[in-house]
Amino acid sequence: MRSNNLSKYTLNYFSDKTHSKILKHSLILFNNKGFNSVTTAGISKECNILEGTLWYHYNSKKNILVAHIDLFQKMFMEQIKTINYDKIENVFQISTKIYTLIWDFQYIFREHFDSISIDNDILKKIDEINNYVENFTEELITKSHNHFLKLKKDALNRLIDTILLIGRYWLHYSKKRYPKSSNENLRKKGTKLIFKSLYPFLNKEGKEKMDLMLSKFGVKTTH
Repeated sequence: MRSNNLSKYTLNYFSDKTHSKILKHSLILFNNKGFNSVTTAGISKECNILEGTLWYHYNSKKNILVAHIDLFQKMFMEQIKTINYDKIENVFQISTKIYTLIWDFQYIFREHFDSISIDNDILKKIDEINNYVENFTEELITKSHNHFLKLKKDALNRLIDTILLIGRYWLHYSKKRYPKSSNENLRKKGTKLIFKSLYPFLNKEGKEKMDLMLSKFGVKTTH
């Protein structure tokens, strides 16, 4: 299993302790194969441990899912608490980190768990984290609108929908469309899509700052 399926930011949260190894490898497996297709035996094999050892730490895949959600929430809150809507560069940088984080935990936002045998408490937790991310995205764009975005309400709603779709499904879709591309390149391509979706609606200062960020990805824009 290639660890670079996750960003360095997320990988830094995992240690060599058994419970942490289980969380890391199960996250990679769930992202790549889907939650329902992965078995505890498969996770144990990736971790090079006995299946009984996995059950000692997490007695079901459902418990691993809950642990992933809790970890995502912790990392998400660490990022959004540093956002400053008065500074365009800060908003761009935090947005990039947030979507990198969503892609690292993509299976949580991509899959429809109501078709899987999961209890109502866990389904509620999944709904809550999905709603939280959607509300944050809407807040991010709406507040940015007051500072460096200029667009009408209907366009604002379309932009929110576009960015949410990219955040939820980009990596899953792009791996099928571009099977020969590395995970890193697909992440860069997704980030460029988000930025370029925003670009037409930026004011002059916003476009200047965005140009600088897009240049890091080798993208040229015209005013």
